[in-house]
Amino acid sequence: METHGYVHKVLDPVTGETEKGFWSRRGLVITPVNTEKKLCIEFSGEEWSEKLGTLKEKQFVKVNFAAESTEYEDKWYTRLKGYALQQFNATE
Repeated sequence: METHGYVHKVLDPVTGETEKGFWSRRGLVITPVNTEKKLCIEFSGEEWSEKLGTLKEKQFVKVNFAAESTEYEDKWYTRLKGYALQQFNATE
């Protein structure tokens, strides 16, 4: 899936370690074009954490993401997982 919108907020990185090794993820909250609703899209990996840290509030972006649902104790949870991001400057 793909959406275009404006950066509302970049969330703080979340990190941890398991027996498989170190992991990190960071959320990007955007306001898609033609709506006032917000989407929180998670990006995994340290390189994404750094890239998201360069974004500015109200910057226009295009994000490609996949929706993934998992079940835990008979409840369903959905995450939007980002895999591509294009930034635009205010002059573009």
